[in-house]
Amino acid sequence: MITESGAYESFDDFLDEFFPDDPGACERIERGAERLAAEERGARLVELRERVRATREDVARRMGVGLQRVIDLETGTPGFGLHRIDELTRSGFGEVDGELHGLARRITELSSYIQAIGGYVELEVSGATMGIVDPETGVTTTGTGTFVVPAPAESFTPDLVYTVLRNKPTQLIVWAEVEGWRTDIGA
Repeated sequence: MITESGAYESFDDFLDEFFPDDPGACERIERGAERLAAEERGARLVELRERVRATREDVARRMGVGLQRVIDLETGTPGFGLHRIDELTRSGFGEVDGELHGLARRITELSSYIQAIGGYVELEVSGATMGIVDPETGVTTTGTGTFVVPAPAESFTPDLVYTVLRNKPTQLIVWAEVEGWRTDIGA
């Protein structure tokens, strides 16, 4: 169904108009979109690594992983799943808890990669109710909106990311900054 503003109410409404007799279209389009997003993310990682003149071997050693894992990250292995945050957090945590933990580990792995090339990582979280503690004052600020969570190496853990995901963000962007160049590496 199309709204008064001319937009589709849902992605399914869009597909129904253009693929009315193809029930598998949605799944194929989602897989293709995930593959393209993974390839783009991988290309950005390579660009960041090349900016600092690091080799894949350097990154693997600094991350403490095998070379193949770095290659997988850079070639855009699908399965990151950020586009599914809303679906995952709406459907009850018992059913998707393992998938949320897996997503938190993958985001943390991206952070480790960026930190291995000397970069800085931030999470930009929108739509979630968050409590952010100022490490200097110990004061917690709670609210709903857009928050930026800086993530120094010692605190960017799967548990931190999992906690952010459990707050049901409508959007999560992973920002990387290397030598003054800032880009999103997962949105």
